[in-house]
Amino acid sequence: MFEKKRKFLTIVMAVMGLFSAITVPAFSQIHYISDNLLKVNDAYVKRILPVIESDSVYADAEYIEFHFKQNDADLDMSHMDNRMALSYLNKAIDSLGINNITAIEIVSQASPDGIVSRNVWLSERRSQIIRDYVNRNYPQLKKRISINAVTESWDNLARYVAQDPNLCDENREKVLNIINSDTLSVGQKKATIKTVGTDSIVGDVYDYLLTNYYAVIRNTGIYILHNAKPATAAGISSSSGTSSGTSLVDRQSSLARAQAMTIAAFAKARPISANLLQVGDTTVNRIMPIPESDSTYADADYTEVHFRKNRADLDLKYMNNDSSLYHLNRVIDSIGLENISAVEIIAQASPEGIVSRNVWLSENRSLVILDYINRYFPQLKDKISINTVAESWDNLARYVVQDPNLSDENKEKVLDIIYSDKLTVGAKKSRIKVVGNDPKVGDVYTYLFKYYYPVIRNTGIYILHTVEPPTIFNKPPERPYLEEPELEPDPIHDVDRPESQPPVRKRPLLAVKTNIPYYGFFMPDLGWAPIYNIEAELYPTENGRWTMLAEYEFPWHSVPSKHQYFQILNLQLEARRYFKKASRHSGWYLSGYAGANLYDICFNRYSGHGYQGEGMGAGLGLGYVMPLGRPSTKWKLEFFVKGGGYVTLYDPYDAGNPFSGKYYYEWYDAPALFLRRNMIFRWLGPTGVGVSISYDLIHKKIKEK
Repeated sequence: MFEKKRKFLTIVMAVMGLFSAITVPAFSQIHYISDNLLKVNDAYVKRILPVIESDSVYADAEYIEFHFKQNDADLDMSHMDNRMALSYLNKAIDSLGINNITAIEIVSQASPDGIVSRNVWLSERRSQIIRDYVNRNYPQLKKRISINAVTESWDNLARYVAQDPNLCDENREKVLNIINSDTLSVGQKKATIKTVGTDSIVGDVYDYLLTNYYAVIRNTGIYILHNAKPATAAGISSSSGTSSGTSLVDRQSSLARAQAMTIAAFAKARPISANLLQVGDTTVNRIMPIPESDSTYADADYTEVHFRKNRADLDLKYMNNDSSLYHLNRVIDSIGLENISAVEIIAQASPEGIVSRNVWLSENRSLVILDYINRYFPQLKDKISINTVAESWDNLARYVVQDPNLSDENKEKVLDIIYSDKLTVGAKKSRIKVVGNDPKVGDVYTYLFKYYYPVIRNTGIYILHTVEPPTIFNKPPERPYLEEPELEPDPIHDVDRPESQPPVRKRPLLAVKTNIPYYGFFMPDLGWAPIYNIEAELYPTENGRWTMLAEYEFPWHSVPSKHQYFQILNLQLEARRYFKKASRHSGWYLSGYAGANLYDICFNRYSGHGYQGEGMGAGLGLGYVMPLGRPSTKWKLEFFVKGGGYVTLYDPYDAGNPFSGKYYYEWYDAPALFLRRNMIFRWLGPTGVGVSISYDLIHKKIKEK
């Protein structure tokens, strides 16, 4: 297939000199975040999509693309836009619906450099990684997946070179002649293309191609073919960016349309927070904060991060917070700091719990975002304003108004409570819990608490700017430009899935660890005598400061012929408090411990003089825990020191002379007066030091509510 394409491509380039990229309109306008325009120096060229034999079949298909590092088949989520691509793959499948997906074609490519056999393996392995991900998360699609691996994509390189605006015609012709040569072997092509020479604009031609195009060609693309019909959803117009009325839904639609227009202009960066919220089997418009003057915010960009119940720390793994911050960064960079006139932060808390606590939560949630923007964009410091909504009854009311499942009677009950002038805030919270049952949703309060309260716990960021309408971003006519269709709302994020598919995540519950230096204990006559030890740390809460530990040491070594005994059983209990809240149980900590032990220790090979006894102690510890890798990793490294008091009752003993196989306590008085453990030793000072490695062994499944 690809040989035919190469011959056809050669004829087209000889006649036209320029090959246009294939465009793939997307259902529901879910776009891979990577632009369809590829910036090369100061010019733009069309991004090349894989060439499929029957292009018309793929005209309405969804297309998502992952990129790989050179000579690497591992999917690095930090490379290029892979994290965003994965998010959009999930959203595309969820939005289309598994029953509407007819086929998934995975097209994997390797750049034309290096060893051919290695590139065969790379392209196959890259496609398998994506296939395994889809199979694991969407097993219903397993039989609909096909793989097409392109070992070395010379075709795509030729098409990029053909449309490149910077290369001179002479160098372009040199490269294309090498690529399409029938006399050169693959190895000769790779060697010859490196010696094309220099270009007056781009410098060394091969270095230019390697930097700008080879990295883009190393990809795996996913075509999702479906029989769903494109649809306009929830008030997003495909042709107009103005509001058609003054109702609540229309006002939301206006904001959403303005948001879509703004983002389409700014490097195609899209909002991660969904404009549609799924409730049961239906969707409603997501409520955004409505400032006093809507017109001021008509062209503003809006980003939203969410917080867990009763928490003010920003958990990047919660909902789509990591993607939201990524989107915020992209939008600020694409708008330009000089074009941003103001940044308004609006923090909200859900209407539950103690009012004073919710005031604190909304204020601190806004400060978290304020600190983030100040740290990464200090030039915006004087342009930021904060507006906190302690308990957002208004948003709850607006969600209730547009809810498609609640009966009119129950809607009226809830709204009467929310807007009552006679009820105190506390009375409202109590009354709303006893509204009763609804024919479709069951208990009304449980329904609201599950679907709407988590969404209300958010901090929204409006970015006001002075950039003109999107048309100013059009490129000069001589440079190809690919129009983007207007964006429609995203599907919901995981926390808002219907009850039949409750989102489940895992949190660490128990870690096991061991002190590494203890395994290095050595004595000349005893030899290597590791102090075997194991410790368990229990995490009562996910991000709390307190943990509980139990440690057991059990070295049990002996060489009787040389009077060598190193036998200890030591049990220690510990309570630990981490300095920083929501630290994922890492960073500095202070601990208190208590323990007891028994021992038999003898290292004197000549007289067999040793000690046998029991002891107990208590003290304090100071330590530091660091993740081995990303913060969410299961592996950690810990450094600690301990100090305190220790008391032991013991007896010294000796071997008989000559040694008969028995040991005798040192006692020089009448045998009848002998009492065991008649000697005592006290110690106050350092009691332990170590470097432990730990692993989060047991996790607890949590259903988000």
